[in-house]
Amino acid sequence: MDREPLRSTPGVSNIWIGYVPDTLEVRDTFEYIGDWYDYQPDLTYKVLPKHLHKDAYKLVKGEEFVQDDDKWSVLKVKLFRYLREERTRRLAATDFLMVSDFPYPSEDIHTAWVTYRQKLRNMTATTSQDLLENNQLVVNWPTPPIWPANVV
Repeated sequence: MDREPLRSTPGVSNIWIGYVPDTLEVRDTFEYIGDWYDYQPDLTYKVLPKHLHKDAYKLVKGEEFVQDDDKWSVLKVKLFRYLREERTRRLAATDFLMVSDFPYPSEDIHTAWVTYRQKLRNMTATTSQDLLENNQLVVNWPTPPIWPANVV
């Protein structure tokens, strides 16, 4: 191809945003590592800053990216819904351990599973809605007990 590539740091994934400079209308978005030749020549391309989520930004005058608070408020709800769904899946995977006659090898192991499950239940209350890294939800899941192996 006879045009200059969009250049990025080798080995680093970037989200490129192609937009019309006059209207700031976004017409192209892609994630790519390395140099990219197959872009639309009539658009201006910039790398989306890492601190912005790819689904919650907007362009403003001066061609700068800023967080779109309306989109972010919707997206944040979805991220926390995924957190609750995964928490519920992990609880369901360990339900069989809570039957009264389950043969635990020791009371300490039973207590460890009860504690683990309680930490899972508390996650939605204890995980801060501001606990975000690069606008991605960062979750520190509790570690399940080692017996029985591979339950969660």
